[in-house]
Amino acid sequence: MQWILAILCLALACSTVRAEELPDAPSRAQFILLTSALAGVVAEDCHQTLQGYRETSSPWLYGTYPREHPGKVIAIMSGEVAAASLVGYYLRKTRFHKFWWVPQTALIVSHGWGVVHNARIGYY
Repeated sequence: MQWILAILCLALACSTVRAEELPDAPSRAQFILLTSALAGVVAEDCHQTLQGYRETSSPWLYGTYPREHPGKVIAIMSGEVAAASLVGYYLRKTRFHKFWWVPQTALIVSHGWGVVHNARIGYY
């Protein structure tokens, strides 16, 4: 569990450092808050996914038995956090600047559903 959080914190740190470099970033507090919420939800979903014996909702992504390949699950979910944060950040610099929060919010909702789903079937 600790190494999962360490990897997700590293992804969070990389995305916030990237946000400081460019002047047209979204409000720093809003961006950090949304990225932190995303990292927390994804970390919990990753933990619960690795606790499960068999993946039923997305075996094509994490494999049928995610316990056998924890590195794959962690890499995929960490990449999702980093990608959503960077896409949201760069959306702010385009003419679609009002929608910078959409990629992160979409992942918060989808991984939040994963947390609820895993808790309902007993992966906690």
